[in-house]
Amino acid sequence: MKKSISRNHVLTVCVLLTGVLLAFAVPAGIALGENRSESQLLAPSGTGFTYQGSLTDNANPASGSYDFQFGLYDAANAGLQIGTTLSLGDVPVNRGLFSVELDFGTSAFGGGGRWLQVAVRPGASAGAYTTLAPRQELTPAPQALSCRTSSPTKALILWVSVEISASRQ
Repeated sequence: MKKSISRNHVLTVCVLLTGVLLAFAVPAGIALGENRSESQLLAPSGTGFTYQGSLTDNANPASGSYDFQFGLYDAANAGLQIGTTLSLGDVPVNRGLFSVELDFGTSAFGGGGRWLQVAVRPGASAGAYTTLAPRQELTPAPQALSCRTSSPTKALILWVSVEISASRQ
């Protein structure tokens, strides 16, 4: 008589092994590194974020250096600007893609929706900026919605327990 292993059992074992490995890796990594307090390990990551975008020039992917201006607003159209306009010069754009670090400060994201207005001009130009439309809605990232617990290991073990319970049904 041949015994078969169900997918639920395989999933349970995989999740359990991953959870155990990660649960031991987090404290081991801490032990091997500098002696850091728990508050240092869970310190805020700051108010800045990475914005990645694509830019076309005459319907073709743009390439070269471009100057950008970024404004934060409380509405998709009209609305009030929050904070000051950030200007970044000579941002490299490769095959239409670019990435910038933006920081509007601590009061920029106190609640409510936020939209990013982007304006651009060629990097070698001193001319006017072209405002791109529509504004880009900013949505929360997983880290911004993090679990509030006193220990990263506790949060990890809680997640593994939930996964194991769900897979046994």
